[in-house]
Amino acid sequence: MRRLLICVAFLVVLTGCRAEESVLSQAVSFRGKLVSSGGCSFRAEITADYGDYVHCFTVDCDADVDGTVQFTVLEPETITGISGKLTEDGGCITYDGLQLAFELLASDQISPVSAPGYMANCWLKEYILSAGQEDRIYRVTYEKKINGKDLLLDTCFENGIPISADLCYNGYRILHLKISDFAFH
Repeated sequence: MRRLLICVAFLVVLTGCRAEESVLSQAVSFRGKLVSSGGCSFRAEITADYGDYVHCFTVDCDADVDGTVQFTVLEPETITGISGKLTEDGGCITYDGLQLAFELLASDQISPVSAPGYMANCWLKEYILSAGQEDRIYRVTYEKKINGKDLLLDTCFENGIPISADLCYNGYRILHLKISDFAFH
């Protein structure tokens, strides 16, 4: 009887591990395609919600395999044409020949313009905290530590392509990204 219980327990453990592996396999496969293709390009509509105010931006982005993201602002019209580059260490904005460096965090808040950089870096190398399938949507949550606080990126995929993401920092969802025109390099 004892042997039977041990065998049943062993099968449950193995089956549980296999189920977890198959759920994570799509996230790992996406990461592998991203790395092997050398990066990706996408358009992101970014909504930044800081409680008492909301800002919306649309940017075209190109991310390389190192996690560096080049972007160009498409909307709002008042800042159309501003471009920049994001790395893990910071970013710079270029407009009319002038270049301005900036930190990715300002007053302990994530800058909306840095969202595509955080997103690309999470996809490429950050810890995959969880994953799951609901109908046609596959959802992956990535975890990154910034200044000792959690940054969570919750990305929704459809047919293996990211369609939206939420950035949560210090326990609050502050940035939502609607992703379109996604393509591997």
